[in-house]
Amino acid sequence: MPSLLSLLIALVPCLICFYLYRLYRHSQQQVDQLQQALSKQQSQQHGLERSIEHKQNKLNNANARLFEAVARHEINQELIDEAQEYLHSILNAMPSILIGITADGMITHWNRYAERATGISAANALGTPLATTYAQLPISQQRLTEIISKGRSKRFEHLQIGVGSLTEYHDMAVYPLHAHQPLSEQPLPEHQSSEHQSSEQLSSEHQSSEHQSSEQQPSKHRQQQTAASGAVIRIDDVTARVNLENNVMQHEKLTSLGELAAGLAHELNNPLGVVLQSLQTIDRRLQSDRANNCQLAQEAGIELEKLNRYLEQQEIPLFLDNIKQAGNRASQIIHNMLEFSHANNLQHRDEDIIELIESSLSMTSMTMQPNNQLHFKDIIIRRHYPDTLPRVCCGSAEIQQVLLNLFKNTCQALGDDTRDQPPAPAIDIALRHSDEYMIISIKDNGPGILAEAKRHIFNPFFTTKAVGHGTGLGLSLSYFIISKRHGGTINVESEAGQGCEFIIQLPLQANHDAE
Repeated sequence: MPSLLSLLIALVPCLICFYLYRLYRHSQQQVDQLQQALSKQQSQQHGLERSIEHKQNKLNNANARLFEAVARHEINQELIDEAQEYLHSILNAMPSILIGITADGMITHWNRYAERATGISAANALGTPLATTYAQLPISQQRLTEIISKGRSKRFEHLQIGVGSLTEYHDMAVYPLHAHQPLSEQPLPEHQSSEHQSSEQLSSEHQSSEHQSSEQQPSKHRQQQTAASGAVIRIDDVTARVNLENNVMQHEKLTSLGELAAGLAHELNNPLGVVLQSLQTIDRRLQSDRANNCQLAQEAGIELEKLNRYLEQQEIPLFLDNIKQAGNRASQIIHNMLEFSHANNLQHRDEDIIELIESSLSMTSMTMQPNNQLHFKDIIIRRHYPDTLPRVCCGSAEIQQVLLNLFKNTCQALGDDTRDQPPAPAIDIALRHSDEYMIISIKDNGPGILAEAKRHIFNPFFTTKAVGHGTGLGLSLSYFIISKRHGGTINVESEAGQGCEFIIQLPLQANHDAE
């Protein structure tokens, strides 16, 4: 037993050593496996790191290009905004109404002049139908659509808007806009097939399209057709120009008429002088107190007294007197025509203001056409003249022109009286004077002037008459003659339904400060 125990005791270390050796070998194998795995992992890690580094470099390059493209886009956007602002400033600075519309008449642009002309802001006008926003446009939407569809610009001249004193004339031009449309659906180029394109690509494509050669452009246009997308409407107010043209034409006609009247007056003076001279000769030949007449009557076997009694019984002297009065009146009319036709004589002289007024009344009665069946001679003229009046240093033709304008306007106002029971048409002419001025008052009992029209009555081209019945220059010219040419004043006092009174103040002596 002791030997067996000692044997066992001797074997235990051996077993332990053997177990430890086996454990060591197993651990070494695991360590080798771990080292191999670690080496493989490190190799994979190095490969992954290289791949990450490569992809990081690509990403950095892409980011750099993207940042560059964004910077270019921002610069281009700033340039576009500046160009758009500059274009808008040009459009807003133009003294014309500029309206952009779509093909179906919706407003896309409304410049500042359009705002001032219509009183409608761009914010309220944009996106609304043109026919509703600018209803006074003298052309229909159907006509605009027709012009846009044809694709050719169209110009309209002297379009009339409003009536009477609110009449305006406009020139309008319609310029169709066109959008390019492809003739057929064609595949996009490879670099454009992706739905998402970088800003750099878009910018480069835009730049390349701008720098295409002239040889490449026709082929591009052959692949496209134009389609109407809207129009630009330009409207210019030419009221002043039209009125000026009409005034020039009227002036030319009046000049020709004045020359014709002067020529006729000279031609009529000769036969009229013969008539008046013959009447005087007849009167002298029939006087029985002249010895020569009695002698010739006795030689002819006629008693002159009996002949005169016969003529008186037949009212021949009355007829001759009527002929004489009519001849004298015709002579005075011709004299007035000659005086008025000499309008180029602007020299101021001392004139009898009553003679100028009466001459103007006579001229008005001759030249004024009936207004609503009212003749100037049917108007009651009430004269309020002092017994004595000083003479006035003035241009007779110019003052007559002013008085003619006032008398004609008064007659037209009385003829246009639409009150239920208007009084008998009448004009009161009153004269008075101070130490320095002659004051002329011309007052009617017509319908008067509205307060709104009264403020503009002396403005050029302002008229309350219908189109074709006045240029709106009569009173403005009268104001110029009185204030600038004579250094006086002309004013109007009126209330609706209470008649109208024009008051003229003329210096008695020449005003050397007057233009």
